[in-house]
Amino acid sequence: MTAWFDVVKKQTFLLECFQVLPRQTTLAVALLILPLVGVSNALAQGGGTTPMGWPDATANLIQLKTTSETCISIIKQYGHINQKAHARLEYGSAEGNANAVISGLEVALFSSGKITDLQTLQSNLKLASNEVTESCNIASAMIPSTKGHKGVVDEIAKAAIEPLVKAVSDGIAALYNNHRADKDLTKKTIQTQLEAAKWQDYDKIVIGH
Repeated sequence: MTAWFDVVKKQTFLLECFQVLPRQTTLAVALLILPLVGVSNALAQGGGTTPMGWPDATANLIQLKTTSETCISIIKQYGHINQKAHARLEYGSAEGNANAVISGLEVALFSSGKITDLQTLQSNLKLASNEVTESCNIASAMIPSTKGHKGVVDEIAKAAIEPLVKAVSDGIAALYNNHRADKDLTKKTIQTQLEAAKWQDYDKIVIGH
């Protein structure tokens, strides 16, 4: 329950701060806030005895993808050529690791043979999330803000990543350990959601995503 209350308090703080942000930052900051939606619910489940269900697990994967694309879109909008080139490399590496997690989960759901072990999937997530965190730190520094608001933007970027990565990690474990024995129809539905969580190419991410 403590984790749940911490996230709710942070969400309330962010929403109050959002009301005083300068107009030119409204779109970018709103995009950074979006991935927070639903994370408090996932953390609340993680703090109790009820395992995370597959809808929350797949939703968290999609939120990580959305967070990454949001930060990349900001870098594309405000970054200089070298920052954009670096972001392309970072995103490409994160994309490969994140999609490896998703592909590994899809295989694990349906295969009775050799599958990627959970530790490898979690390692891939760690690599991807580290690169997302770096990109979002860079993006948050680029967002135009008036004096006194930069700390608010930094808090938003930080809050959008840390609880989400924990929720994604818990979700990967839940999908891997708890849903491989589900009925085929359920597994097909999970697979559809996993496909939606796959990351797209860097060039397909548009400014103002």
